[in-house]
Amino acid sequence: MQALAQNCILTGVVTDADNGTPLSGVSIVNKAKGYRAITDGQGRYRLILPRNTNITLTVSHIGYMTITRTINGHGSQITENIELFLKTTPLDDVTVTGRSRNITSNGHTLRY
Repeated sequence: MQALAQNCILTGVVTDADNGTPLSGVSIVNKAKGYRAITDGQGRYRLILPRNTNITLTVSHIGYMTITRTINGHGSQITENIELFLKTTPLDDVTVTGRSRNITSNGHTLRY
């Protein structure tokens, strides 16, 4: 039990910023120190970090913008909920070009 007293337990939920849907499979990582978590089916995650330390975490998920969060581990239990925004790619002007077929009308009949 003494080892846990020296740690900070970080928990939270990762959701879609637009609609609040929990996101599963989100990666929460600090590569330098080797801390990692993946969100479950309800978007929940849990990390055990050293107490009294600031840790920068990278939060990423396919199709969403990657963010970083610095967590201040002053405390034994911290809740940090995270919202991710969809990654959008702006397009330049788009031109659609097409050709129409010759259509003739003969009374009630159309010919293509």
